[in-house]
Formats: sequence, C-alpha cells, structure tokens
Amino acid sequence: MADYGHDLVFGTFITPQNEEPHTPVALAQLSERSGLDLVTFQDHPYQPAFLDTWTLMSYVAASTERIKISGNVINLPLRPPVLLARQAASLDLLSGGRFELGLGAGAFWDAIVAMGGPRRSPSEAVAGLSEAIDLIRATWEADRRGGIFADGQEYKIRGAILDSLRGLDWAPRQQRKRAKQIEAAICIAEQRLHRSPTEEEIAAELGQSVEEYHEWLVDSRGLSLGSLENASASAEAPCGGRPCRRCNSGQTGSRCSPSSAARGEPAASR
Repeated sequence: MADYGHDLVFGTFITPQNEEPHTPVALAQLSERSGLDLVTFQDHPYQPAFLDTWTLMSYVAASTERIKISGNVINLPLRPPVLLARQAASLDLLSGGRFELGLGAGAFWDAIVAMGGPRRSPSEAVAGLSEAIDLIRATWEADRRGGIFADGQEYKIRGAILDSLRGLDWAPRQQRKRAKQIEAAICIAEQRLHRSPTEEEIAAELGQSVEEYHEWLVDSRGLSLGSLENASASAEAPCGGRPCRRCNSGQTGSRCSPSSAARGEPAASR
C-alpha cells in the first residue's frame, strides 16, 4: 500500500436524504459513538431529495464533539472557490478544527447547467479543480497583503479580499507544527517498538534531548495530539476511544490527556 504521509482513518459515507432530515444527523452521531474518525456526505445541490450538504455539515458539527466532518466531495462547479474557502475556514474554526475539505471537479453536467453552473469538458474540469485549489490556498494566506487576482481558464478573480479567518486561529502555526511532529514521532516509535515509547525514545525519534522534548511538549499543551486541529476541552485519547497501546488500555472508551499520551503514561478509565 502506498504511504501518503498521514494516518489511515476510517469513517462513514452518509446519504443526506431529506425524507427524514434528522436521520443523517443521527447516523453521524452514531459514527462518533462507534469510535470512527470521519463522517462524510455527498454533495449534489441539484438533487431535490437531498438536504443541502453544507448546511447539514454545519448542523452535524454542532451536534458532535470529536469526529471530523467532510463533503465527499464538495461540488466545485456550483460552489465558487473563494466563497468556499471562507465557508471552509468558518466551519473549521467553529468546529474546533474538525472540518476536512474534499473537492470534486464535477460530473453531472446537465444538472449543474440546469442550476446555472458551467458545462465543462473533462480537461476543463481538471483545469478548474487546479485553479480552485490555488484560489482556496490564496484566500487562506491571511499574512499576505493585497487582494486575490486570477485570470485562469475557468476562474477570473478581480481583487477578492484575503480571508482573515485563518489569522484568528488560537494556536500559532509553529505550535501546531511542533504538536504534529510530536504525534508523528510517537506513532513511528510505537510501530517500531510495539509498545508505548518512553520520553527518551520519543525525544530520540525527534532528534532532540529530553529537555528539548519537554519544551516542545509544554509549548504544545492545549492541543490534542492525534487530532491536532481539535481544540475540544474533553482531551479525548489520540486513539479516538478505541483500544490502543498509546492509552495502555485494552478497553474501548479509555481516555488519556495529550500530555500523558506523549509521556507514555497509563490512561485513566472513565
């Protein structure tokens, strides 16, 4: 299996049917209680039997605590990329960093055109996806001055204002980067040792002294290792409540704090 540089996660793909509108929400809540990592929803704005996916994801984010949320995938031809970037940033911040943005280039062109969207050939759809990714990233560059200008094949932007939402993130980027590096070091050491690593082993994996590792750990305090964008005060275990060596527990539902997980300390049972 190819290594894409991140953990393998498991989730559900829920149809956003509107016949019983609270059923998709209940299924998302069940996914969270079952210990899954991710809940996703297809996005077909032209489908009259579906709830609007963006509205549904917002409601689900407010109705859950831990699980990550994503469109699978967001219909790009009917959702302008600069606006989509701001919607994604808003939902990510309001959910404590639990939103994942997945983009779809488009497929059902007759239905898209019927709603006022463009009709694109396969090559145009790929070009539109590439341009949209660049525009979304540009919109998130809160530190850059000036507006966004683009004269692409599919998108022409004339001075859109940069999104300041990313600048409101409570945790500095360097802090999040260090927390991610600690998490990665713990996971790599666990896989190699087949047990929870000691502080010395984690520090060695980072190429640091134990004192330097302690400084990073203090700096990362308040970020949940294992779900680094999740600012929930519940400090769920990095395993998401499933049995894992990091919690030193074979019982589903065990929990540990980020700091105890990084130190390899036993988990406290609920």
